[in-house]
Amino acid sequence: MRCRVSGGAYHLQLLDKCDAPVPLGERINIHLYRVKEKVITEPAIKGWIEAICGTKAVLYLESELLTWEDICIRLVNEVMEELSGRIYAKVEAAQATNNNHYEATVRFTSVAPEIYQIIRQQQHMGGAGL
Repeated sequence: MRCRVSGGAYHLQLLDKCDAPVPLGERINIHLYRVKEKVITEPAIKGWIEAICGTKAVLYLESELLTWEDICIRLVNEVMEELSGRIYAKVEAAQATNNNHYEATVRFTSVAPEIYQIIRQQQHMGGAGL
């Protein structure tokens, strides 16, 4: 799409809106923090992203979350160091799994630009190599 604004014309391309998380080839490790009254709380909950799209993710965690809870997600690298940038989200659904973990579907409310780029790369690479 071409858009004409004062100062010239710009070429804009809107990304396809995805509302169904796609399974990753390799999970993305995360630290998750609860957000209460706009304050990020400790301690971190360890987990991973199993499926993702631009607006949602399916997470597996070591601790239970509540539906409609506000959370902050930090991606971690292979040595479990948190990457810069955050994802803020709201829990849409949460349930226990058979293997002592908890599954949560979350909808993103804010994604840092550098994290959004990683998400896009992981979707195209099938989740390999964070």
